[in-house]
Amino acid sequence: MEKHQLEDASNGIWMCYSHGKLIDTDENTYTAAMLLTWKHIAELRAKLSQELGRDVVLTPRDLAQVPLPAETLQFLSLGEENRIIGDAIANSCIEQIWGRELARATRDALIELLRNAFSHGKAANATIDIQASYIEVSDNGQQFDSTTLTGLSGGGGSLSLVALREDHGATIVFRSEYVSGQNLNRLTLVRKPADISSATPCSVSIDHTTMATLHHQLQTLTACNTIYVLLEL
Repeated sequence: MEKHQLEDASNGIWMCYSHGKLIDTDENTYTAAMLLTWKHIAELRAKLSQELGRDVVLTPRDLAQVPLPAETLQFLSLGEENRIIGDAIANSCIEQIWGRELARATRDALIELLRNAFSHGKAANATIDIQASYIEVSDNGQQFDSTTLTGLSGGGGSLSLVALREDHGATIVFRSEYVSGQNLNRLTLVRKPADISSATPCSVSIDHTTMATLHHQLQTLTACNTIYVLLEL
């Protein structure tokens, strides 16, 4: 950046001394994308509060156009996953953008997927990749379809994936696949029907003219554990 770009207000975020110092000394945790997201949400809240003459609490509907800031977490073993994932959920504004309950369900699911990768898959390393509209867990462990965990009974962390499916199945597409020696587990936020088609190949769209072909379409998706049927009225 040029000097005038660095000094421009668009490149600033205003903090107290303690938090400003914390951010300046830990740029790996507090990335530029993360800070810009914080700033954007704070400015939107301030703008609406000023216009309405009262304090405003933003909802996921207010932040529907705000992407998650990109962030990558690397893991070589278990032990600190709860803290690391919890901090990432908070710092990436997932509670504000996706909603508190969905963010907590996502946190629990990510912890379970990571533990499964190391404990059962014997992975040597794993990565959690946060992107604009999805979060993906990848690992180099033994091939395993994590969607089968949602069909298993019993306790433990697998219940977090069951809860994600049962409580948030209308807003999260959970996709598990094995590609080039990697287990890939992706949680994609759904805001409109078209997001489902983009998130998974295990979906079909039907209307009153194609209803008769539904059975045939479903037969072509035999490799899918979960199929999303989109009704176009």
